Amino acid sequence: METKAPWTETALYYVLWAISTFLILGDILALRRGIQTLVAWLLELFPPRNSADDPAYILGAVDLVLWLVLIAAGLAVTILIEYHLRRAGGSVHETSGAPKESGPKRMLHTALVTWAWEIGVVVLGLAIDLSIRLFTS
Repeated sequence: METKAPWTETALYYVLWAISTFLILGDILALRRGIQTLVAWLLELFPPRNSADDPAYILGAVDLVLWLVLIAAGLAVTILIEYHLRRAGGSVHETSGAPKESGPKRMLHTALVTWAWEIGVVVLGLAIDLSIRLFTS
């Protein structure tokens, strides 16, 4: 019979998950901005051959597809983070059945590693955006 986690551990899980979710929103926005800047720069370098193709139309189409892809990826990463936090908290066991250390320290460690990757993605998106803006002006 499994024991129930104390309320502090449950609260910690929800706080860590909420922070991770907000960081994913930052990832989506930063990557969208960086990719949109890159596409605009490429359209400036290589204008469409057909003069009827409006660059604004192409940017709008890229923006719609980008939102769809980034939101789907963000949802997938959110589910993955939730799984890792639950596994670190001890409420989900690994498929191998091997015993694993769990608890608040493990959850916090998992969250910090996740946040480092998420902040890296934000920095990458903003670096793409800023580098193109600096070098093209």
